[in-house]
Amino acid sequence: MRSELAIDDLHAVADRNFGGSLGMAVLGSLLITETTRKVVTTLGHYGVPSGQAHEVARAISGAGGAGSGRGRASHAVTHALQLDFAQAIQIVVYGMAGAMAVAFIVALVRMPAGKVEEAVDEVEASPAEPSGVVA
Repeated sequence: MRSELAIDDLHAVADRNFGGSLGMAVLGSLLITETTRKVVTTLGHYGVPSGQAHEVARAISGAGGAGSGRGRASHAVTHALQLDFAQAIQIVVYGMAGAMAVAFIVALVRMPAGKVEEAVDEVEASPAEPSGVVA
C-alpha cells in the first residue's frame, strides 16, 4: 500500500513538472513571437529597414543573443520599444490567466466534493530503541 502511494505521488509530481515545463515553453514562445512582431512593426514606422528591424527585435526578445551595441536610439524609439515589450508581456499574462481559468473549471468539474480523508496505515507497535546504542 505504501509503495503504491509513493508511486502515485511520483506520478503527480512528474505530471506537474511536465505541465509547468510545457506552459513555460508555450508562454515563452508567445513572448518572443509577440515582442519580435511588435518591435519590427514599431521600427518600421520609424523608417528602420526590415533586416535591421529583425536584428534589433531578435536582440531585444532574447532570441538572438546579445545586441551589437552599435548606435544609440532616440528617447522616443526607446520608449516605443519598451512599450512593445510591455504589451507582449501583457499578452502572456492574459494567456496565464486563461490557463488558470481553464484549470479552475476542470477542478470544479473533475474533483470530488467533500473533505479528503487521509488513509492511515497501521504500524506495528515496537519498543523504542535508544538511538546511537550499538548492541
